[in-house]
Amino acid sequence: MFDTTGSDNRNKQHNRTFADVHADTLTNGGGTFDIATLESVSFADGYIVGVGNLGIETEAQFTIGQLGYIVDRARVCGVTGLFGTWIDGETVYVDRVVYTPFDVIARELQRISSELCVYDCKAGESIDLLAGE
Repeated sequence: MFDTTGSDNRNKQHNRTFADVHADTLTNGGGTFDIATLESVSFADGYIVGVGNLGIETEAQFTIGQLGYIVDRARVCGVTGLFGTWIDGETVYVDRVVYTPFDVIARELQRISSELCVYDCKAGESIDLLAGE
C-alpha cells in the first residue's frame, strides 16, 4: 500500500552527511531522505506524506548540528525509513514521511496525520488533497 523504506524507484547517492542534507534542504526548499543512509530519495510519481513531526526549527536555528541532533534522536527512538524536510517561510520542518503511489491513501494519511499538504512527486509541488472537502 505504501512504502516506508523508499526502496522502489529511488535515486541514490553514497557517503552522504548531515551537511549534504542541510545543503539540499536550503537549496531546494526541502527534500526526502533515507534516515539510515541520508541518501536523497525521489519518485517519478505518487505522493510523499508526513506522518509524524521529528523537529521544527526557525531557518536561523536550522544548523547542520541541529539537523544531526534531530535525526540521531529519531534513530535512537527506533525511527526507520524516510524523513523529509520542508521550508515554509522562516520555518523548517523535519518529518517522518511515507511514500504511496495512490492519491486515496495519501489523502487519508494527510487527514489522520493532520498535515497541511502532501508532496506530489509528479507535479514537483506540495498540494492539499483535502481542499474542498
